[in-house]
Amino acid sequence: LIAVPGQTVGVVDSSDADLTDVAPTILQLAGIDIPSWIEGHALLPYSKTSVTEPSFAVSLASSSVFTRTPATGAIAATRGDYKYVWYFPSDRGTLFDISRDPEETEDLAEDRPHVAAQMRATIQQRFGKYLK
Repeated sequence: LIAVPGQTVGVVDSSDADLTDVAPTILQLAGIDIPSWIEGHALLPYSKTSVTEPSFAVSLASSSVFTRTPATGAIAATRGDYKYVWYFPSDRGTLFDISRDPEETEDLAEDRPHVAAQMRATIQQRFGKYLK
């Protein structure tokens, strides 16, 4: 929930959002360019970033303080109607159409391999240097 000075009407946006979207939204409201490295996207309709860009969530079950390389965990990327979760070190992934399956019960990775591959490539492009 964000209220802007001088705002006279409320806006309800049903698109996907999470806490990573708060910082880009505040930066946008302050008139500050959103850095390319920041996660999430601005929630306002006049955003400088496209909502077609993926948002990411990372969960590390364990990592080594000495190597700084995560040992186990998961990285999720959400873009449009799809959410892809890549689990490591098992190197497997799951794909969900969150507009039709918001509870994420039907894995579509085998049915839509091209979408799964695109989402996985996005994760590897963004986080690959940390996962070697």
